[in-house]
Amino acid sequence: MNQGSIVEFINKAGIVTAVVLESDGSLLKLLTQLNESIFVNIKRIIFADHNTYINLSGDNSEIARELENIAKKREDIAKEISIEKIWAEFKSQSIWLSANKIAAFYFSKPDTDCESAVIRALFKDRLYFQFNKNLFFPNTQKKIEAKIVEKQRQKKEEKFIEYASLWLYKALTRTDLNDNNDIESMTEGDKNNRLIKVFSSFYLFEKRSSYHKIVKDILKRYDQIENHQFAIFKIKGREAIFRAFIKLKIWNKNINLNLLKYEIPISFTKDVQKDAENIANLSESLLFKDYNNRKDFTMLRPVTIDGNLTYDFDDAITIEEDNDNYILGIHISDVGHFIKKNGIIDNEAQKRGSSIYMPDQKISMLPNIIAEDICSLKENKTSHTISIMIKLDKNFSIQKYDIFLGIIKVHRRLTYYDANLIINIDKDLETLYKIGEAFRERRLADNAVYINLPEINIRLDQANNVTVNKTEKESPSRLLVSEIMIVANMLMGKFLKNNNIPAIFRGQQKPHRRFFIKSTDNLFKNWMQKRYLSPFILSDTPLHHSGLGAEVYITATSPIRKYYDLINQRQIRAVFGLETPYTNAEIKNIIYYLAKPMNNVSKIQQDRNRYWLLKYLETKTGEQVKGLAMGKIYNNYTVLLTEYMIICNIPVSHSYLLRQDEQVTVIISYVNAFKNILRCYLKL
Repeated sequence: MNQGSIVEFINKAGIVTAVVLESDGSLLKLLTQLNESIFVNIKRIIFADHNTYINLSGDNSEIARELENIAKKREDIAKEISIEKIWAEFKSQSIWLSANKIAAFYFSKPDTDCESAVIRALFKDRLYFQFNKNLFFPNTQKKIEAKIVEKQRQKKEEKFIEYASLWLYKALTRTDLNDNNDIESMTEGDKNNRLIKVFSSFYLFEKRSSYHKIVKDILKRYDQIENHQFAIFKIKGREAIFRAFIKLKIWNKNINLNLLKYEIPISFTKDVQKDAENIANLSESLLFKDYNNRKDFTMLRPVTIDGNLTYDFDDAITIEEDNDNYILGIHISDVGHFIKKNGIIDNEAQKRGSSIYMPDQKISMLPNIIAEDICSLKENKTSHTISIMIKLDKNFSIQKYDIFLGIIKVHRRLTYYDANLIINIDKDLETLYKIGEAFRERRLADNAVYINLPEINIRLDQANNVTVNKTEKESPSRLLVSEIMIVANMLMGKFLKNNNIPAIFRGQQKPHRRFFIKSTDNLFKNWMQKRYLSPFILSDTPLHHSGLGAEVYITATSPIRKYYDLINQRQIRAVFGLETPYTNAEIKNIIYYLAKPMNNVSKIQQDRNRYWLLKYLETKTGEQVKGLAMGKIYNNYTVLLTEYMIICNIPVSHSYLLRQDEQVTVIISYVNAFKNILRCYLKL
């Protein structure tokens, strides 16, 4: 390029006109129409005027004004160009066209200004031609139509971004949102439509949200809105979305976001409810349909023992003396009698995987009319059961067992609290407790791992006030129920194994490390032992369960609450000819299908318990609590707050050294339940 040549290149502002001051091979020193002296690679030049030169002896500002005039002249010509007319002429030619050729067609006396104007016009409007420096390729009619649609979409998107950013700003700055009508005017009555949908998706999933880009654009626009009175308090990013949703009552401040994140249904569809009601209406005829094929246990005195907030009772226990022996009966609600395989309710139960229990909410696997009425072993109600009848000697060793399709009538309902009060004066309960103790001792003798950790009970009242209670040791009533149910599951697993029926068998390898044998009251060792347990394994074939000391184990004692248990119960029913058994392949598919929902259930329950515990601890900031040093991770000591059984991290300091199992006193400094933050420091 020669000195004084007029050239044009593209930058962020568009096409810039410049003059060559110096040329050094591939690098040009230019003076632009904006009076800027810059270096530009020659490859960036899209147009070079070899017919017009500028005298460089003048002042730079004068040269810049001359360049500005040239650029304006070319822009004015470009505005008069009909791109559609050019496209109509060349649309049938599938070749790249030069600006020179197009100018020769369009202008009667084309010159370099006309050629530059063509480039400017076609660069600005890309609808009809593809652009590559100073070459242009005509788009097809189909591509043009698609571009028009896309342009309309972008225009609509831009309007939405503008609207959404203003909506967010108004929601946060307005102080007169006490009136329901005013709130509705802000949400425009469309909580399920696009505005709420894109904001909630972004808040929940961030970069994984399909709306991530548009919400980032909305938040960027929102940040640009000026308001000097509000600026000092302005809330940014995701926090702005959350605050707006709370203010407009789209969400409440204690919202369980995991339910939204994992798309957990909190109610049942009309079809599921209707099917449940149909079953309820037929319950009497279904109840007595196979009465003669069942063992009548209605002469026994079954008892249910559950929590005081339990409304679905799926297990009951009986005990009888038989000379020097005992007959222990474990009666499980025969849910499979009412809920048929692959029916509407069954499919919904499989999607859910389990009931979800949280301090503030319970979400049932089955509709309430089924879970709490039809299938529930309620007091004085005749119920279908799968009954395991176990003959025990005077030392409570198992002599033999049988499994029956049964009929029972629950004699009494007890809570764990009720049972604990009378366990020493009620002969049946006292015997059951001794049986539970004997069962546990035998499991421990088989190297079972018994972890004895305090239980934290979190309760909410109607105003969401939280109370937290710690139970130091497993109560007698809980011990007898848990041990008897473990044995029931062992025997049902053995029953299916002996009958060569596949099931969802549960196994566990030996712990990575043993901190104690049998049992200990040492809190540190119990906590560490829990951490070193191997994960449980699910299989369609029998497995050894090291943690429980069982050669074969399934879960089938909670079919109202857990889909795994319902599947296993159906396999037992199949032995009696009441079901077509699932095949090994079907069992494997069910295990695979349920892995995700069951992981979600576990995560939801753990997170929600932690949330409400932290809400409680928010009221305890500044208080001293007892702690137990558990170890060191990177630059933090992990300390267990023993009153609440929750871990907090304390930064490592040269002023103190904490040993594992050392008792310490810590002060709760800051808690934020919603952000999952618990901060403490050591009292020295």
